[in-house]
Amino acid sequence: MSEDIRNDKNEIVTPTNDKFAIPYYKIALDVLTQKMGLSTEDAKIVINTSSFEDIESEVNAKPTIDTAIPYIAAFLSNNNNGTSQPNPKKFIETIEDELSDFIYGDGAYETNPPTLSFNTEWGFIPVVTLLYVHDMWVKNHPEMFNAREKKYQHLPGELIGWNELSTDLIFLKPIFESLGGKVDEEYLHELYNQLVATFFIQKNIHSTEDLVNLISKGEAFYPTLTGYSEDDLSKIHDPEFVRSVIIPQIANKGIGTVEKVREKIVAPEIAKDPKLETVSQPSSKEQEGVAKIIANENIALEAQKNNDDIVNTIMKLAQNRAELINEIKEMKKNQPGRLD
Repeated sequence: MSEDIRNDKNEIVTPTNDKFAIPYYKIALDVLTQKMGLSTEDAKIVINTSSFEDIESEVNAKPTIDTAIPYIAAFLSNNNNGTSQPNPKKFIETIEDELSDFIYGDGAYETNPPTLSFNTEWGFIPVVTLLYVHDMWVKNHPEMFNAREKKYQHLPGELIGWNELSTDLIFLKPIFESLGGKVDEEYLHELYNQLVATFFIQKNIHSTEDLVNLISKGEAFYPTLTGYSEDDLSKIHDPEFVRSVIIPQIANKGIGTVEKVREKIVAPEIAKDPKLETVSQPSSKEQEGVAKIIANENIALEAQKNNDDIVNTIMKLAQNRAELINEIKEMKKNQPGRLD
């Protein structure tokens, strides 16, 4: 006979198998096993015998989840309403509440949860949600700029690298899967690389020095930095600080060197020569893929942009991403170095 399972008050606890059908507890299970090294059996015991507060103190999932809820709710309202137009703010807020109940297991959607159809049109949702969560983290944590060595984390998601950006996927993947989606990390990585390549094209980044000059514009380059202290912004505005501190971090921990990124866009001999100003024309398939990402991202942000001032700031980032496609379309078709 197996031993009784007891909580920290020595009370006998009856395990609830249904608990692991709730997205939050799926997330907690993944964090405890994948990040903290517990066996599945031990992790389930912890979850079944601990309060929500005690579990959250260990897994720290709620900040990421709560940041993502309004963004995912905008997509749900759009998808379930059968329209490509933004829905009323009141409708969005209602879905946010219901989605929160669904994620945390407070009773909503017990028999009929909402769904997102993760086909080629909607399969981008996890990657743009990660970008959104990152932007909001940067906005809400200016104090972390000096508290940690990772200065590059306070840059657009297109520069920090997939490995860094996708660390929050562990908090989001069970949510998307519970909403009917299959999260293909290889596919998401590919979409992310498309956004990085297009970012380089739109921003005319041909050399490391181009990137230095861009980053040193600070909040003019990345509006989310608005509100950072004068001391922090003075560092970011200093090209030498960017060149000696931030650029090496991007190269070693983020997307890599400018040359490596450009080799994925143009022929190697062009990538290594910053004097050549032209960048290759992406294929029509690539243009269509990125266009879908940006169009749907803008729909979601437009639907919720009046919710608070922070989202208005993040809205600027989506507008910047929308400019990427316009820049691509304006390029000459027969530029040298295209790798087909």
